[in-house]
Amino acid sequence: MPGAPVFDTSYSTTDVNKAGARVYDDAWVKGGVEITRRGQRFVLLRQDYLTKLIEDAHDDRPNTLDDLLHDYDADKIRALTVDFSSSPTVGKEII
Repeated sequence: MPGAPVFDTSYSTTDVNKAGARVYDDAWVKGGVEITRRGQRFVLLRQDYLTKLIEDAHDDRPNTLDDLLHDYDADKIRALTVDFSSSPTVGKEII
């Protein structure tokens, strides 16, 4: 689930107040629904769906320095940053 989840079902806060059971049923079936109020967007999620989102987001992150440096090509990085490294400072660059 890359990126922010997009839910195909949206309710207003009035819908939640008047027909809450329908909103909760849709959240249960679909994993979550969007609720809007005065231009703001909120999400009602099932706990297991939220847990899966968090786990999926964590999987691609490096856990160790070795993970971070996997496939790191120092020569390629040097070649890509040579203009930045050799140009005179203009502002408050810190290297």
